[in-house]
Amino acid sequence: MPDLMTKLEVIQQSWDTSMKTEILNKIWPQIQIETIDYGIMEGAENVAMLPANNLEWSDVGSWDSLFDLLNRDENGNIFINTAHKELNSQNLLIYSEDSSRLIVTIGVENLILVDTGDVLLVCDKEHAQDVRHIVNKLKDEKSSLL
Repeated sequence: MPDLMTKLEVIQQSWDTSMKTEILNKIWPQIQIETIDYGIMEGAENVAMLPANNLEWSDVGSWDSLFDLLNRDENGNIFINTAHKELNSQNLLIYSEDSSRLIVTIGVENLILVDTGDVLLVCDKEHAQDVRHIVNKLKDEKSSLL
């Protein structure tokens, strides 16, 4: 993935400079979205595999995968960077970019709520893998408006 490496090197060289944010905002959107396993392994000619006994692995590829990694409260809820009040709510993951934003839930379960300031995502845990579809749809709609 030479193109990725070149772009990451440019970002890395600017990291401790006053140009960091400007360079990051310019270069990051130009990086082609591709998983490392496909980007590297599909083109690899010589591959070796070593067994990794007793190695725990979690691929944090969706919001619901955080339920396996993070501590939950007595109701099975996970709160990240948010003020939260609940009544009869369980198995929730709530994340906010604004720690002072109060999020209240009443009588709900198995939901993921993500508040990014400009977008509020409310998703049933069963559909967490579908988030990428709506993100792609929003990107397509935004690009068609430009």
